[in-house]
Amino acid sequence: MYNDKVMNCFFNPKHAGVIENYSARGFTGSIECGDAMEITLKIDEREVITNAKFRAYGCTAAIASSEAIITLILGKTISEAENIRNSDIVNYLNGLPDLKLHCSVLGQDVLKDAICNYRKIDNKSEENEVICKCNNIKRKNIENLIIDKRIFSYRELQKLTNVGTICGKCENRVYAILSMAIEKENEILNLENK
Repeated sequence: MYNDKVMNCFFNPKHAGVIENYSARGFTGSIECGDAMEITLKIDEREVITNAKFRAYGCTAAIASSEAIITLILGKTISEAENIRNSDIVNYLNGLPDLKLHCSVLGQDVLKDAICNYRKIDNKSEENEVICKCNNIKRKNIENLIIDKRIFSYRELQKLTNVGTICGKCENRVYAILSMAIEKENEILNLENK
């Protein structure tokens, strides 16, 4: 199921732990429902990430994604680090199974939370609204998948993100987001056909 790089990051993480007197801390996920990640960053006066550590609770992909995000941000400035996306995590790991891609999204989310905390920015905008609380899937993650992968089916979204697979309470909200995306897509097609 997992490739050698993922397994190596899982069994031999080099950046597990917590930094004392950290400059920034990020947290995402839910220990009660599944995967959770925490990162702590040490940032110097030039805004370079000089040290970073993670703690993670979850599956092999969650631990490997945590290790990957730390490896990807070390030595980068905050501005460079905020451009890292979940696809960079997947690429670093030489791929993840489709059912585990949500773990790379958690890696991107925990980094964003740490950067927002460092900059003292409120990370609670509508795009960061958590739609699926059990799997910590945000509105923006769903919208990005709809746009990037042209997914217009609840089942396809569910396969890629695990949205709605635990309690199912988010299903109506996901359908509403899908419905809005389909309406937008139809408007674009209508404009192109005129």
